[in-house]
Amino acid sequence: MQTNLNNGDIIALASSYMSYANIIIVVAALIVAAITIGLTLYYNRDKKKIISEVTYNILNKIADDEQMRNTFINRILENENFKQEFERMVDIHISDKMDRLVDENQEVSSIGGLK
Repeated sequence: MQTNLNNGDIIALASSYMSYANIIIVVAALIVAAITIGLTLYYNRDKKKIISEVTYNILNKIADDEQMRNTFINRILENENFKQEFERMVDIHISDKMDRLVDENQEVSSIGGLK
């Protein structure tokens, strides 16, 4: 079997096959990307739901079980960063309460002896 193809025909034929192969590769990559994005969205949706359910169950268990509640609080208070942040929040809250109390006392004393 002898073909009458010259060098230009062979190069054109190879080029067209390479173009087809590239198109197939790109389409396959797009399909894989679409499947990956779809699975990611599906599992993230389920993950959020599962995390929400587990958090709800844990909080209910902590509220119902005194031993677990005490263990939970002790474990949280072991964290030094949390302790510092918590103390700062308490200090701010107490300072705000003290400022309001001082303002109320000054208001009462400026009114005079009305009873």
